Amino acid sequence: HGDNPSIAHGGKLFYVLFCRVLLGCRLRTTDGETDMDAPSRSLWSSHQRELTHVADSSPPIMHHSLIVELGGKVVRFREFVVYHGDRIYPEYLVAYRRT
Repeated sequence: HGDNPSIAHGGKLFYVLFCRVLLGCRLRTTDGETDMDAPSRSLWSSHQRELTHVADSSPPIMHHSLIVELGGKVVRFREFVVYHGDRIYPEYLVAYRRT
């Protein structure tokens, strides 16, 4: 609305960004340290910068995302974590007002 002064801001608006996200090969955890599907395996290939390699992949590829399930350290919502922005596509920006 900066170029058009006749459009006024709606007051206390809240914004949410809806994105398309490619999860690819994912890992699941409840604590951010252990893999729920292979508890003896660490999630991390380096110091919490990259996820571990996909088992039996040739050539080796890294997991693409982490799903943090309820329980353990997460008590309210399931979390989907993607470490590379090229797998996220912003689709819509929605403005809303709480009543």
